[in-house]
Amino acid sequence: MFLYDFHVHLHGVLSAHDLWLLGKDRFRQRTPALTWYASEYLKSWGRLPDFLSYWQSPGGEAALSYDFLIQEAVSFRQFQACFNLIIALLPISQHDFSAQSLSIQRAAAAGLIYFEARSLIPASFSKGEAFSYLHNLASLVTQLNREQAMQTSLVFMLDRRAEFRDRHYRWLRDFCTAQPLLAQVISGIDFAGWEEPFSPESAQQFMEQAQRDNASGHYLDLLYHVGESFSTIGLASSLRWIFTVQKMGVSRLGHALSLGFNPERLRGKTLWEDEEEYHSQQRWLRTQASLLADYGYRPLAAQQRLGLRPGKVQLTYNDEVIEDICRLQAALASYLRDQGTVIECCPTSNRYLGGIAGDADHPLRFFVRHQLKVVLGSDDPGIFASSWAEQSAYATRLASNHGCAATAQELWHQRLTRGFGSGSA
Repeated sequence: MFLYDFHVHLHGVLSAHDLWLLGKDRFRQRTPALTWYASEYLKSWGRLPDFLSYWQSPGGEAALSYDFLIQEAVSFRQFQACFNLIIALLPISQHDFSAQSLSIQRAAAAGLIYFEARSLIPASFSKGEAFSYLHNLASLVTQLNREQAMQTSLVFMLDRRAEFRDRHYRWLRDFCTAQPLLAQVISGIDFAGWEEPFSPESAQQFMEQAQRDNASGHYLDLLYHVGESFSTIGLASSLRWIFTVQKMGVSRLGHALSLGFNPERLRGKTLWEDEEEYHSQQRWLRTQASLLADYGYRPLAAQQRLGLRPGKVQLTYNDEVIEDICRLQAALASYLRDQGTVIECCPTSNRYLGGIAGDADHPLRFFVRHQLKVVLGSDDPGIFASSWAEQSAYATRLASNHGCAATAQELWHQRLTRGFGSGSA
């Protein structure tokens, strides 16, 4: 049974029916933002959603569900275009927490023991607005933790752009110092959103500072969405990104889909990778050659071709490249196993966003086969129309002996020792 959700986006719990109900009294004043949603949707899906019909036509709820729900393999951009409906309709505010409260109570009603929910500080917020939002959300969670058997903690997602990342992180740290009781429900930070333009090497100094802050102040788990998307970088480069993030000392890897992705799915395809990324990959293979060799990996001859497009390198997924990636995946998996690294696997989300052809290709099976520590997350169960019970059954079908419960209990007991607080403002 899915009792511990270690990777869920707070607004992502909302179902199509929730959005339809909540939007009835909101859509008119949210028209400019909904127009933006429709425009972005057109770019990704090639059709323009008639959002006014959601609430003004007899079949409106069905139309909203058709545009919003994801029940097949899609790209990350298409997923984001659907999620934009939540952003447009229910923006994060300092005072309205109806959506957050609904999400937490739904998880509690499903019988969960622990709910680790992701939220964020909007880019438009001032420091005062951010403090008000953090105070009110943490107060809500503290209150619900007293009233419910399920315990909730908050993880705040940071923008991968350094300007917003550094600002919001410092505000979060300042809030935790100023409100230590409420801060007990704030358990970590995460990097999320569109991954590929932002190599984790660019976050190295930031993560070092976060480690120092943890040693002297409120402890925050350092989490990182990585290896979830690799449409503009090579699959091998994505594996390097996973390794780099692990070496930064993160608590858990979010998704790490490329580690368990079957490269046969890419056979015959060609990718134009940035030349800078290509050279970073080659430097990594040289600097980590000894460690990788200890785990049975030595690179085959490079298959990339330079100079065919300015600033780009051509990569074709042929026999040699696929074999090379498979051996690199196995070596990295063995290394992560020895390091005790924990991966957050979201079975349904990975299936649809990872383009998984069938159960045999699901990364959870790879993780279990290589004896990696894994915890389960629902990610965005509302948009995937998948309950916790359904996701639990799916995970069991994928790997009946996945052992996720044991790792989840271990992390749950660690979280209990840090407490959830009972303080008030």
